[in-house]
Amino acid sequence: MRFMLFLFLMSLIGCAEFDPDLVQNLPRTDDTDTDTDIEEPCEPACGVGASCTDATCACDEGLYGDPLVECSEIDIATGWIGSPCEDNQDCDYVDAFCLTESDGYPDGQCTQNCDLYCPDMDGMPVTFCIEPTSHSEGHCFSRCDYEIYPYTDGCRPEYSCVPWQRIGTTTAELTCVPSSWTEGEQCTNPLNFAGDDDCYLDAVAMGEPTQRQRAQALLTGLASPAEALDFLDDNYELSQDFIEAELGTTIHPNSSEGHLSDSPMQGAIVHYTAAQREDGTLRYFASSEPHASTHFVIGSYRNGLPVQIFSHQDRTWHAGSTFNKDRFGIDFANAGFLDPDEDHWQTYSGAHYEMMLPLYGSQPVEIIDGIPGSADKYGHKEFWQPYTYYQLLSYVMVMRALHLVYELDPEMIQRHGDVASSRVDPGPALPFTALNTLVFNEENVFEVPWLDEYKMDPAWIETHPDAR
Repeated sequence: MRFMLFLFLMSLIGCAEFDPDLVQNLPRTDDTDTDTDIEEPCEPACGVGASCTDATCACDEGLYGDPLVECSEIDIATGWIGSPCEDNQDCDYVDAFCLTESDGYPDGQCTQNCDLYCPDMDGMPVTFCIEPTSHSEGHCFSRCDYEIYPYTDGCRPEYSCVPWQRIGTTTAELTCVPSSWTEGEQCTNPLNFAGDDDCYLDAVAMGEPTQRQRAQALLTGLASPAEALDFLDDNYELSQDFIEAELGTTIHPNSSEGHLSDSPMQGAIVHYTAAQREDGTLRYFASSEPHASTHFVIGSYRNGLPVQIFSHQDRTWHAGSTFNKDRFGIDFANAGFLDPDEDHWQTYSGAHYEMMLPLYGSQPVEIIDGIPGSADKYGHKEFWQPYTYYQLLSYVMVMRALHLVYELDPEMIQRHGDVASSRVDPGPALPFTALNTLVFNEENVFEVPWLDEYKMDPAWIETHPDAR
């Protein structure tokens, strides 16, 4: 009897016209709740004070640190310029007073009047005399200090690290100001301490939206040869405008026009500038008697900005005639090896190393084993300026563009130190081998695990010799 009933019901179903709307509106008869998001576990497990959301570890609200290790409250110094306060009594030094929260300063801020300079105190951020948006006279503010506030862009929470002019001068320093002063301008800090990918893409685009799209396509492995060529051509024009705006002059004509017909461009020689930031290098190339030239300088202060000194369509003088004829010159703004000298580091020229680099990059990296499989000279020095994460991205971006246009030979991309006996640049702090692997594949660099690790700590290179 049950079997006959079953056949009867099936015949009715078979004769019915299928109505998808009816199926969608049928009530569910199981217990599955499709509106509930199922969170995937984080691997590795999140650290103390962090939670897993959408398979990503993040510090809990009000806590800061490495979400894979430990997040905690920030230990904020009190009683000095730039520290929080409720009234003047909280600012424990001569001539101090409190700019309160009602004045527009989150949790208040200790300050004092100034006309040019401000006092400093050991263990506290260096101070700077600026004209606040809310006053017409000078007030002392904290400069950004990434060692004291490593997880919050070098400033207390609710304050932003922004280049600000000293009152009455054109001198500017990175200063901690209320974030409300810079709403909608989060990318004004050229160092990009926060490690914001959108700010980086805006910077390399140099104000050209189409260039931003090309840069992103190159970094995500989606660019065509035509897009790569347009990127290189426009980058050159934009770079020349940038140089003239920065220096008030143009690059000295110290290159050879065009490529040699019998020696097409096939590779690159990679250098560092032996200067901790790019300003001096740009001035040198604009001087009346530069003894060298290059195609690209990848900035450290302007974190990752690829400045095309001479067009990729020309030859430059960067590694001797043997290599200049068919190799592009790529220079990283980087001091190279550093020597300890009493209470500071100094470069090979004796200059003090004072660079504050984004995300854990302010301290030299220590590399005692040089570059595996290369000359012993790379191990003669132990301490090196780290390369920033965005410098690495720009190298991949520029080299991918050159490869798409010129079909580069991987064997003809070399370090300067590999082709010149007296040189060691770009040194063992650069993950040279790992980067060149990315140049010749189509990986999305924003999803490369080792780059994620490097972004948080350039000392990653110390324990990954194969990447060098």
